[in-house]
Amino acid sequence: MNAIRTSVAVALMALGAVSMAPAAQASAAEHGGHHRGPEQMFEQLGLSADQKARVDAIMAAQGPALKNLHEQMRTNMEKLHSTKPDDPNYGALVSQVAQTNGSLMTQAISAQGDMHARLYAILTPAQRTQLEQMQAKMCEHMKDGAGHWRHHPPPMDEDAPMPPDAPLPPGAPMPPEGSPPM
Repeated sequence: MNAIRTSVAVALMALGAVSMAPAAQASAAEHGGHHRGPEQMFEQLGLSADQKARVDAIMAAQGPALKNLHEQMRTNMEKLHSTKPDDPNYGALVSQVAQTNGSLMTQAISAQGDMHARLYAILTPAQRTQLEQMQAKMCEHMKDGAGHWRHHPPPMDEDAPMPPDAPLPPGAPMPPEGSPPM
């Protein structure tokens, strides 16, 4: 499961690093402006003024739709996380969110793929080579764990014992008094 999650994350990063600029800018504002996003990548690629204008036009045209898809997925996940597993409708909600977010993710990946192709077409052959090197470096950084999403903890090894001071997952029963740590 972790391999699939990592593959999806790397694929989305490679496809959509530049496509989430509106969301990245909003996120940067929310987090004190410390977001290194597509703008840094553009600087490193040395885009001409004409290329920057074309990139801006593509992102302005497609960015709002991608942001809307992202917001819908986030809202669905918030609804799921705010529902307790013992709720009688929990199973149906899980299925609904999985199906809905699956469809939304399909739309997002298609839109990001289209945007990526349009942006890639703007680059010179040298910039394309440089972009591929940058993406390979990002993927390696992600594999090492150093580039893992800062807002989420790294995936846990399911066989590793829980640290004694780790909080219990929501809905987990309390261990009996005096029982050894997990």
